[in-house]
Amino acid sequence: MSKNPPRPALAVAHENGVVHIRCTVESYSGAGMALTKSGVSWVPDLYESSGQSPFVSDIRIEPGGRGHRVVEVGQALRAHNLTGHTYASFYDPFTPGPMVRLGRVGPALNAHRLDKVLYVIDYGPGGVWYLGHQHHLGLALAIAEDVHEGLVYPVHGSSPGDLHSFGTESVSAKTNTICALLRAEGIFIHSDEFVVDS
Repeated sequence: MSKNPPRPALAVAHENGVVHIRCTVESYSGAGMALTKSGVSWVPDLYESSGQSPFVSDIRIEPGGRGHRVVEVGQALRAHNLTGHTYASFYDPFTPGPMVRLGRVGPALNAHRLDKVLYVIDYGPGGVWYLGHQHHLGLALAIAEDVHEGLVYPVHGSSPGDLHSFGTESVSAKTNTICALLRAEGIFIHSDEFVVDS
């Protein structure tokens, strides 16, 4: 793995219309600049922990206003040299697992230009979701199926082998095991816990 962390940014459009940009510390200012230059209004997303002052966690784009579509947000990020994966939530009440899932929208990114990054977001009762390039997701899925004994929920695109994401149950010990095994393979993990506002 490289000594310098990659500069990834992940845009996720949630069912309430809010778009969140997940960033590393190193990519936060670049993502904010890219959005501002593209005319997208954004605010820092603050996270509060009991007894501590709030700190910046990610970037939040409220519903409405110019440039809130997640594909446009991803284009703005990529235009400014950030790895910009874009996802949107959708409902799937017909297959086992979480009803709200995350599917990639917009163009898939070329593997040869990607840092080896996976996003691991714990939505609590909504499951833990693994997001990123399908090549890295394929490795993560094989590990997760072993750790979770097959209880994983992949989201596929329309073409064969097009893996968008996958979810698992929110079990900290299992998530930690999966992440440790992926780090051993040289994958940079960007993880956080997150609750979608109602």
